[in-house]
Amino acid sequence: MKVLMNPVRDATDRHDRLVNELDTVLLDLTAGAHPRVALEALRAQILKARQEVDELAALLERGRQAWKDRPRRGPTPELRVTLHAQIGPAGAWRASWSPVFQSYDDVKAFQGLLVMERGSVRHDICVPGFHEIVDYLRRSAQAGSLERRREMEACRRALTAVVHLQDAAAALIGTICPLHVQSRVEIGYGGEVSEVDLDEVELGQLKAWTLEWEARQALPLAELRHAAETGLSISALHRHMCQLTPEAQPGLAEVSRALARMQAALGYNAAWWRSGPRVPLPEAAPLARILPANRTLVQKEGRQPRMSPIATRGVEGSGAVDTTGLRGAMAERIATASPRWHFTAGDFMDLVEPDDRKRVLRCLDRLKRTSVITPVSKGVYRRTDGHRDPLSGLQALLRDRDEHACPVPDERMAFYTDGRLRSFRYGEATYRLRPEPHPGLCRAAQQVEDGLAFARLALHLTRKDARRTREISRLIEARPQEAQMAEQLVSQNS
Repeated sequence: MKVLMNPVRDATDRHDRLVNELDTVLLDLTAGAHPRVALEALRAQILKARQEVDELAALLERGRQAWKDRPRRGPTPELRVTLHAQIGPAGAWRASWSPVFQSYDDVKAFQGLLVMERGSVRHDICVPGFHEIVDYLRRSAQAGSLERRREMEACRRALTAVVHLQDAAAALIGTICPLHVQSRVEIGYGGEVSEVDLDEVELGQLKAWTLEWEARQALPLAELRHAAETGLSISALHRHMCQLTPEAQPGLAEVSRALARMQAALGYNAAWWRSGPRVPLPEAAPLARILPANRTLVQKEGRQPRMSPIATRGVEGSGAVDTTGLRGAMAERIATASPRWHFTAGDFMDLVEPDDRKRVLRCLDRLKRTSVITPVSKGVYRRTDGHRDPLSGLQALLRDRDEHACPVPDERMAFYTDGRLRSFRYGEATYRLRPEPHPGLCRAAQQVEDGLAFARLALHLTRKDARRTREISRLIEARPQEAQMAEQLVSQNS
């Protein structure tokens, strides 16, 4: 059975429990002793302040309703209350509250409605005698007698009950309108009193995080801000950061925390009710496009630049020939290659300059018209007297993209790939392309003699291929190199 949390009931019940514990401890103290008299007086002030908290919540509820019903031309400005706790000059604990609007005229108008509801309005809740108990607790911190320890425990419970009046007030007011707690008073075990500015603490934490992020991460704060403002998903930002620093890839949890921190910083700066300094953040900037070392940007007139699907191979222009000898050199390479060899224009880029791919395409078109080669797919060719081989054709296409493929065991019309292509048309047949089940599977499969056996062994080692042990044993004996590489691949990814 699911239990629903009620913050108001939890806060008020906790304060009632603290008062009851204080009553229990007071019974153990000596009647007429100075600390007991002072604590009983403080208890009475706590109960009075608690009643004032309830009355304040009721007053704000009536004032909010009157503010909502007030006739006006435009939309109703949102009411917000700020709560501030401190120790007054006379040693009293004081919690001040005030309504805030973006316009001061609205503040005065709302305060006028509260005066009409109640006649006079106090903007603070005061508990006198607080500092007297604090001083007694400090003086008795080194005492070792049992009676003194009981008195100190009673003092701690009394001070804790006072401090938690702010929590009870915040829980009640928070159900009426948005609330912002600016500061609070905290009590140490030995009576140490500190006033904590919550805005200053949060600002310091956010500033420290921005400095740490700029020192440790390669992603600029401007791009992280853009990701937070545009609602970029955690997985998308994680992919971008992994591409940015492949040698030190962050985890999903770290990326999630970074987005949450940036959203907190943006929320802190957008809080108009805060009058203090803001978190220093740069202007948002779109995520920089990260290009692999072997890719370039291409741009058509009137369109945004995009990454070319064709990868450079690093051999462009290494054996360049003149224009008259290019077609002959290409024809000679095709004729001397294996009958199963399939190729694209990228397989001849060593014969021309790096930016002269169109010359190769024109030569391929002439060889096709003279029936020397035959197209089997878009941009993929084989010798006219060569053999059909869909895997070789797919690998030729993927060579141009610096991607790899290997056959799927026991499926004739499917291949694994480490690229983005999901289908490949060879002649009249269409083959399905699936993401490789293990990183590096397709690349490794193209380095061995029998890629199909390698894929089958790798899948068997990860229990994704439920073949009989005897059949796998025969395959291992027949293909020891493939078996060794499959074990290495699985161990690297485990």
